[in-house]
Amino acid sequence: MVSREVPGDDGAVVTVGVIREGEAANIICPSVVMEGTIRTRSPVRRALLIQRVREIAQGAASMHRGQGGLIIRAGEPPVMNDPEMVNRFRQLVHAAVGHEAFSDEKQRGDGSDDFGFYSACVPSIYFWFGSRAPGNDSHLHTPTFGVSDDLLIPTTELAVGYILDLLRS
Repeated sequence: MVSREVPGDDGAVVTVGVIREGEAANIICPSVVMEGTIRTRSPVRRALLIQRVREIAQGAASMHRGQGGLIIRAGEPPVMNDPEMVNRFRQLVHAAVGHEAFSDEKQRGDGSDDFGFYSACVPSIYFWFGSRAPGNDSHLHTPTFGVSDDLLIPTTELAVGYILDLLRS
């Protein structure tokens, strides 16, 4: 659905992560409950995707002489990095591991994250680090995702160094 409804660079995601229905293989269940997320960086596109999910749910249910409904809960606000905190972190990364280790090119995120609640209230920084290594090609939010200690330990050291720098200022 996303590929047909929004531009490819939007980073929109529609995920159905839970499906609950009947309890026996030989009985047609009376109802199905599906839960998921709709993520996008645009409120207008979020409204469009909500409408399309509603139409698809109602259409699929109608096709089987049933009824479909949709309950929407407001999602997470966008993650907003504080520019001063980003500059301070950039300086720390440059000093610790070199200029090539920091990129401030905007990463295309999925448009929502729990961290957005924090960044909406207090100056915050949310950063990504490269977690792929040979033999470790899984994407975030997959059951096989993992990070090598060779990557996690120096990144943790940078984060702790950043916090200590903030506390000293």
